[in-house]
Amino acid sequence: MEINWEKMIELAKKKAHVTSDAEIARILGIGRAAISEWRNGRNDLGMLTKLRLLDLLAYQGARDMLLALLPDDKAKEIIELNNEITKRSNTNDNTEKKK
Repeated sequence: MEINWEKMIELAKKKAHVTSDAEIARILGIGRAAISEWRNGRNDLGMLTKLRLLDLLAYQGARDMLLALLPDDKAKEIIELNNEITKRSNTNDNTEKKK
């Protein structure tokens, strides 16, 4: 099963009510340049960004399939990184709301 990441990015923009790559990049915890490089074929989105994208879109099944492709130790490492980024992201969101 091939995942259409272009479509996923556009769906994520709609779900997050944003229109630019810069805005969705911020939500995903990456730089705008990372999306630009991916769109131009110079770089891959990376496993962690793909997981964050699947989380944002609530695609638990696809997320689980993606993790299943990795060795157990690598999957655990990526899950831990993803959880840390999510925690930081939620902390930043709460800080911005208080301002």
